[in-house]
Amino acid sequence: MFAPAPYPEFRVTGNKQDVNFKVISWYDDFTDTNNGWFVGKFVYDDDDDSYASITAKDEYELHVDNRSNRFASSVKSAVPLAIPHSYEIGVTGYPCAEDTGMYGLVFNVKSYNGFAPGNFYYVFRVRPEEEYYELIRVNITGDNYNTNTTKITGGKSRQIDIAGTNRLAVRQNVNMVDLCVNGEVLRRVSIEEQKTSSIKAGLYAYADPYSTYTVCFDNFYVIAMGITPENQTMNAMSMSSLSTYSDNWSKDVEIAE
Repeated sequence: MFAPAPYPEFRVTGNKQDVNFKVISWYDDFTDTNNGWFVGKFVYDDDDDSYASITAKDEYELHVDNRSNRFASSVKSAVPLAIPHSYEIGVTGYPCAEDTGMYGLVFNVKSYNGFAPGNFYYVFRVRPEEEYYELIRVNITGDNYNTNTTKITGGKSRQIDIAGTNRLAVRQNVNMVDLCVNGEVLRRVSIEEQKTSSIKAGLYAYADPYSTYTVCFDNFYVIAMGITPENQTMNAMSMSSLSTYSDNWSKDVEIAE
C-alpha cells in the first residue's frame, strides 16, 4: 500500500537552529489497487497492447508493445506525488517475460504537463543481461509524441544482477544526480533542472525495435524534505482523450540522436 514510511537516518551539519526540518518518506508495495498509479492501456489502439497493471503478486507491471515499429519505444508512469528538487526514489525491478529491452526510473519531470511535447526529462535504465546501464536525456519533439534521446553517461557494471532483479535508485540534489544499483553509486552527474517549484518521477520500461518488453516493479519509495500527494487517481478507462500522454503517464517513440 502507498503510505508514509519510516525515514532513514540523515545528518545536518552547521548551525541550522532557524530551520524546521521535516523529512518525509513514502513507500508502496502495490498491495492497494487504488494507490493512484496509472492502470490501463497507454494507447487507445487495438493493435497496440502497451499497458500498466497491478498483478496478482502485488507488483506493478509495465508492458511495452513495439512489435510493428522500427524505432524503440517506451512507457512511463509517474508516482502520484509532487516532490521537491532534492529527493531519492528507488524500486526493485525485474523483467517478467522473455522480451528485449530495458527498465528503470524516469525523473526530473516537469510537474505540470511533463510528458507533453516541448518538455524534457531524464531516464536511468538498465539492460541486466548485458550488465549495462545508462542515463539519457529525453526531449519530446511534438511529432506524434516522438522523442530525441541523448546519452549522458553509461557503461558496464558488475553491480547489475545479470539474472534481472535489481534495486535501482536515483538521488537528485537540484542539478546533481547519483545513479545507484543494489546499494552502490555507479555514477554522479550533473543535469539540467526543471524551472518549476516541484517535479515528478516514476517508473519506466523500454522495448527494442520490433519487440515487446514487460517489467515488474515492487517496493517503490520516495524520500524528500517535502512531498505533496495528488488528489486524483489516474485511470485510463475514465479519460476521454485519445492522446498517448497525460500529466502522469506516457508512451513515446524514441529516436536516438
